Amino acid sequence: SNKINPEPHGERLAEVRAMATSIMALQTEMETSQSNSSVTGVDGLLKSLRPELSNIEKVESGSREADVAFCEGIENNYKALEAEFRTGVALLEQGYKVEFGAKTLSADTGVYLDIDIKATKDQSEYWIEVKNYKSFTPASSNFKEISNQLARLQASAENISLESPKPKVCLHFAREAVEAVKTAFEEQLGLGNVTVGTMEQFGLVHVTIGTGINLPTG
Repeated sequence: SNKINPEPHGERLAEVRAMATSIMALQTEMETSQSNSSVTGVDGLLKSLRPELSNIEKVESGSREADVAFCEGIENNYKALEAEFRTGVALLEQGYKVEFGAKTLSADTGVYLDIDIKATKDQSEYWIEVKNYKSFTPASSNFKEISNQLARLQASAENISLESPKPKVCLHFAREAVEAVKTAFEEQLGLGNVTVGTMEQFGLVHVTIGTGINLPTG
């Protein structure tokens, strides 16, 4: 092999190249959406997306092998950003104002908490966490972490002294979760209106865990 200028290599090379095409298309979509005055914070998504293209360039230069771990890492990262963006776009289409990467002050510690999407319309405000896990159950390793995160957001929302209704905290799974998640979050966090459905029911979102946000069905 040529040590000076190695060829692109690795068992997942074709997949990595296909992902590069998808990521570039997603980047263009994100950039185009910035002209919509109802959306803010897309620059944060773009900032997170661009390093994935830089990583893929390392494969094209031959300095990084396109192996399974590399391929899965890129895929997980960009799919998570895509899920967040698509959920925001769906909300825009329903007439919500959307802010990606919003912040709120924690009720107890005084630190800022991150919110994937803040969606507002009329007097309603929703704080939405978007997850893109392949599957999710109460036995998942990060179940407790997400429970804590939602509980902190919930406490912060209740701490806000507004004349209008308090923000509602929601969790959206862009892919799969199980019925047990519904019960677990209802019991642990007292989040009402938890629905678990299939792709046919939700279109964009498999599982809507939250308090009455109405995401589209197609």
